[in-house]
Amino acid sequence: MESTATWTEPVLYFDSYYSFVYMVRDFQKSPEKSVGWWDYDDTYMYGAALFIEYIHEFLGDNDPSSIARLWEGTVQTGMNNEPDLLDSIVSLADEKSFDFGTVFSMFGEWRYFVGSHDDGRHFSHGAEWSGVEVSTARSISISGPERFPISVGTELQPLGYFFQPLTATPAAFPPGRFLFSGVGIATSTWDIELWFLGEGSIQGKKAALSDDSGRARIVVESAEVFVDDTLMFLVLNLGNSVDWDQEWRSQHFTATFDYLFYPEISSVIPNVIYRGRKTQITIQGNHFASDLEVRIEGEGTSVTETTTRSNQEISCQVSVAPDAPTGKRDLIVINYPGYDQMDVLLREGIEVAPPPVPSATALDPDHGSPGENPIVRMDGRDLTPGIEASFVCTGINVIQTRFVDTETMFLYLEIAAEATEQECDLVLRDELGQSSTLETAFRIICPFCQSETDAEGETDGGGIDVYGGSCGCSLIL
Repeated sequence: MESTATWTEPVLYFDSYYSFVYMVRDFQKSPEKSVGWWDYDDTYMYGAALFIEYIHEFLGDNDPSSIARLWEGTVQTGMNNEPDLLDSIVSLADEKSFDFGTVFSMFGEWRYFVGSHDDGRHFSHGAEWSGVEVSTARSISISGPERFPISVGTELQPLGYFFQPLTATPAAFPPGRFLFSGVGIATSTWDIELWFLGEGSIQGKKAALSDDSGRARIVVESAEVFVDDTLMFLVLNLGNSVDWDQEWRSQHFTATFDYLFYPEISSVIPNVIYRGRKTQITIQGNHFASDLEVRIEGEGTSVTETTTRSNQEISCQVSVAPDAPTGKRDLIVINYPGYDQMDVLLREGIEVAPPPVPSATALDPDHGSPGENPIVRMDGRDLTPGIEASFVCTGINVIQTRFVDTETMFLYLEIAAEATEQECDLVLRDELGQSSTLETAFRIICPFCQSETDAEGETDGGGIDVYGGSCGCSLIL
């Protein structure tokens, strides 16, 4: 009632705002307090006459009797202060097709555009009220992406406000989006707004209400912010009920300002991946986020173990199914997967191809004897860990392989004691069944064993011949 008593001054004494302005100054100094907060040792509740004048002009069509009707709507039959003035205001708002949140959101705008901030679009006498500008936080300059993230905390009573001026230099930002977000206690509803101020008035506005976790966010394309724009970030605590008597305890809200970059891709190394294989690829570019996702279009590929090494390099492993369709694919990097369309596409940036056939070029050593278990170094091309190696001959087995790189493997051999002297071809077979042969890759040699042809009853002049001498000795040739 004290606020209404103050409001009546210019009504009873035509356009006399002396006491009104004096009280409103105290009200405007503490926007974090509830519009309905009262303390008889404080003039704040008298200064809330500004809110009554807002209702008079915004909902009451500048008809003073609208305020009288509000109070008539608060007639009570019990001791629980229901209905109260806020209930009556909500009823009037319903008649005008405004909801509770809109009424208090618009008041945040109206209370800002008074005194030196008046834009001629709100209070009819607002320009005449000198010194009643609402208190705001110190302006924050966002002159470049290196300034982010920025966090600001505030304590707000239900139906209290926080005003944070911001100045931006969009030319200093690469393509991306500004993120204005915040979180408060989940039992209250939080309204956050971003005003684009130009030429002394609001040129645009974005707003969001908190979700069930008390979080809200506004995303703005960098191209929407102009050099001459001043931004105002507003937080309004709508409380948890439409009740003038709710507890006016302050609640904490943390606002965070950040910048989301659009990624850029310059190269993919290697840019060919093979069916049936896993390949580690490196994506180079700029503005890669720590939270990102890599996708390759088309069937038969999956991307795992993605790591942002720096804002210019990503490492990830790509698995390709054995039956994946071959051909060139689009590669996509998505920054901040929780936000829509923060991605870049490199058209035909990577190709799925049949794997090259692995081949051996040399073995070292390239020979062994029966009963030995030599370890042989194999040099080759396009070698993979899953290769199977075998010899086309009898008496020799590959019992183990050890992959080093695409050009080197080690073969652990077992040569049977009864093996015959022979030359062996080496066959390599990959996971897809592709094979290659290195002819006469390995020789089994020994001075005391027959060759395969000797074993068949033929002689090639080799072997052991014993000749008796006149001296009674034997000569072995």
